[in-house]
Amino acid sequence: MAKAYSFLENHVMAEQAKVKAYAVFSAGNFSEAVRNFSTAMSVGPTNYLLNSNRSAAYARLNKFSEALSDAEKTVKVKPDWSKGYCRLGGAHLGLGRFDDAVIAYKKGLECDPDDEALKSGLADAEYAASRSRAEPERKALARKEKELGNSAFGMKDFDAAIAHYTKAMEFNDEDISYLLNRALA
Repeated sequence: MAKAYSFLENHVMAEQAKVKAYAVFSAGNFSEAVRNFSTAMSVGPTNYLLNSNRSAAYARLNKFSEALSDAEKTVKVKPDWSKGYCRLGGAHLGLGRFDDAVIAYKKGLECDPDDEALKSGLADAEYAASRSRAEPERKALARKEKELGNSAFGMKDFDAAIAHYTKAMEFNDEDISYLLNRALA
């Protein structure tokens, strides 16, 4: 049978887990930090700082769904705390929800307009959002440049082919065929 702990014993265990969580987080052991933050939250009163810090640990582990869940709890409990929105924006960014990240960072800046982390996060989110919206167009332009390069290659105009393949790579650096075609030219 499990031992029943008193309120004071629970509080002491929660504090010990919290202290250990901060120490292992600082040391870069994010899995252990998550475990200790979870322990602190299960035996003691949950507060926005524990949710926020566990969100950060989850984010460092690339577990963005879990990070989002804790960040949402953080801003629900403490909606006037800018750092909670920083956690929320980062989790959305990690999940590729760029427009939601922009909204979160802007909400945080309403709480603290001078927060550099929020400003930086907002810039990253806006850039990612604009890039994701432009991605289909950029890929289409890359394919068009490849076609022009293939045509130039077929006419043995290798300088033009190289120029077109290089331009294709500028539009879409994820498709290796542009690099290979340029190497052949």
